[in-house]
Amino acid sequence: MDQGASTAVPSPSPSDVVPAPVLPDAMVAPVPELTPAERSARRMRQGVRDMVISLAVVIVVVMLIAMPWRTPTTVQQVVDWQPVASAFGSSVTWPVLVPKALPADWRATSARITPTVDGLTALHVGWLTADQQYAALEQSDTADVSYVSESSDAGSPVATGPTTVVLSGRSWQRLVSGDGTTRSLVLVTAVGTGKATYVVTGSAQWSELDALASSLYRI
Repeated sequence: MDQGASTAVPSPSPSDVVPAPVLPDAMVAPVPELTPAERSARRMRQGVRDMVISLAVVIVVVMLIAMPWRTPTTVQQVVDWQPVASAFGSSVTWPVLVPKALPADWRATSARITPTVDGLTALHVGWLTADQQYAALEQSDTADVSYVSESSDAGSPVATGPTTVVLSGRSWQRLVSGDGTTRSLVLVTAVGTGKATYVVTGSAQWSELDALASSLYRI
């Protein structure tokens, strides 16, 4: 036999092809038809599932809205109040008072010179205390009768306890605002033919305001 020759594979004749078996209808499992009760139960299960999903979405949205988001903490600016007070003291002829020493954890947050309604000037210096309460020193030689009321948040004499207190030889009147959140010490002294008014005020406790008033000295 010639080794280089190839042997052809004969193609099957149509009579040699075996057809795929055809299953009788009796052997094909029919898909059972749901009864009305089963269809109703299926719809109920789908309805419950959809309701649970919708409820879960609503709960998540409500939680996101109600969640107390943490806001960035605002850092209060610290100012150098002493140059402002010195400039004010150089511009007036009446005694200007400033604190000699304050607790190291008090921070000055505001210092300004403002005009008064009668054409004079007033000095304001404000501090935050160690427990984040406010204490301020207001002073002016204005004759405006509303100066004390505006500086003390419309304060009136305290209803309980002494209405005056002597601190470092000065007699201060105690005032408190209508809502009780602002406490004030008021000192009025004669200056020539006029007067000088000093108000130590804020949300700080009486003990802290007393300490501030006690430390005041003339520059």
